[in-house]
Amino acid sequence: MHAEAQLSNEVTAIREAFRSQAEKWRLVPRLALEADGRGGWSQQNMMAYMHGYWDVGGDFLVLIDLYNGEIVSFPFPRVGTMAPMPVSDGFLTDVMAQLRRLNVDEVLAQLREAATKPPHQPDMHAKNLAYVIGRSGLGEVFAESNRIGLPKFSVIF
Repeated sequence: MHAEAQLSNEVTAIREAFRSQAEKWRLVPRLALEADGRGGWSQQNMMAYMHGYWDVGGDFLVLIDLYNGEIVSFPFPRVGTMAPMPVSDGFLTDVMAQLRRLNVDEVLAQLREAATKPPHQPDMHAKNLAYVIGRSGLGEVFAESNRIGLPKFSVIF
């Protein structure tokens, strides 16, 4: 029973840590937009600036909601558009290692560094910036209203 209580406390602490960093997570989408197309295009970056989620990585589709720092996932198996759901405590224990390694300050530093590089395709980069900003109103700080729909998946997980 002691191990269960300790794990429950750790899960609660992880959730609270990500929520407490929501202000920093709100900086990720604009930096991801600026960084995308500089040395390549990234599904990770696109998910951030189009939909407001950051993939935790690993074997499961677990994401950080960049507006509020919530840890979310998508129901399986489904194809098409789907709404995120909060991750259950049991499922969260399966991805604790990835969450422990994910550091918002490191994410921001990597995106800032990438955003200083010249665009691989300057015209395409400029069009992408204009499209996303025009469609979402994305500024320096992400707002809930900046989401451009929900992610759409074309494969069964």
